[in-house]
Amino acid sequence: MREKGGLIISRVCESRPPRGSSLSLLTALGRIELTSCEVIMFNWLRGKKSVASSVSPIGPLAFKSNDAAFAYACQQMQSDLAEGLFLPAIVLDASKEFGTQKAVATDAKGVQTALLLVCSRDGGFRVMAQTASKDGPTITVGDLVAWQAMAFRQEFANLGSDERFGWMGLILGTLKPEWHNDVGWVGADRFR
Repeated sequence: MREKGGLIISRVCESRPPRGSSLSLLTALGRIELTSCEVIMFNWLRGKKSVASSVSPIGPLAFKSNDAAFAYACQQMQSDLAEGLFLPAIVLDASKEFGTQKAVATDAKGVQTALLLVCSRDGGFRVMAQTASKDGPTITVGDLVAWQAMAFRQEFANLGSDERFGWMGLILGTLKPEWHNDVGWVGADRFR
């Protein structure tokens, strides 16, 4: 393990994990570095209640609002944007930003599409994202959500003033405005 920017970064094993391990797909591709936040979010998405963490013992942080939690994440989380990265994001009103009919759209299959402001050191960047499935919470403007970067598409990047608009990703669930050292961002509801 090594510390970088106040967050602990752990190396995932280079050798192939036991068959059936949740990390087998990731590590089969080679060495991967995950921040403690990513490991925590990954375990939360797998249904684990908590995971041991080496983050400094500052105690639980409960924020007054999702916006306050997001602002903290922008100040404290430091990572380069890459495929597979998990980041907190705030749901924005797409009808105000782009003139769509609804703030958050839902297709015929029940999958939701939303405009997100994703956590970054410069205060965040906008992306369009869909929910991982129809089975989960109804997301609304102002929700704090877990977003996973999947792939970068230049044709979408060209549509916005910020090239990061080209990042495709999934909304994996909603988060509470709480940070705990043993679980990271506390999950509210996830998409299954």
